Amino acid sequence: MKARRAFTLLEVLAAVAFVGLVFTALSRSATVGIIAEGDNRRRMQAAMLADAAMTELELAFQAMTFPPDGITEEEIDDFVIVTEVTPWIVPPELAEAIEDAFPDGTELFGGQLTGDVGTVLEIAIRVEWFDGSRENFIERVTLAVGTPDITNSLPAELIPLLQ
Repeated sequence: MKARRAFTLLEVLAAVAFVGLVFTALSRSATVGIIAEGDNRRRMQAAMLADAAMTELELAFQAMTFPPDGITEEEIDDFVIVTEVTPWIVPPELAEAIEDAFPDGTELFGGQLTGDVGTVLEIAIRVEWFDGSRENFIERVTLAVGTPDITNSLPAELIPLLQ
């Protein structure tokens, strides 16, 4: 009679250990993927909120409605939308380039080209959220002419540049 070949206890234990290691690696990958998907979803929601806030400001500018200077905060779901409106200070190297390339730009920027506070505003929209381990944010920044007085006093040929 032939002896039947069977697995030894050592071979069974080795197979179980190997399957356990493979399962651990796969479950870790799945967990990392789920966390990354959640983070990407939150980042996309924050980007959409930032874009929507920026669009609202752009529409308000077209209607000659200007935001107040300073910082405002608004909370939507788990996100905080921080809008900061400050006078834009022209970097010196950019001021020279503006004067060289666009001489009429001095009327738009006024004293800002020489370091004074003028009518061009820097508007930063920052959407913040906390994911349990760290604070995250998305930021959008734009420049705009900040008062109806300056817009109305500009030469007619500059008005299309602002729209």
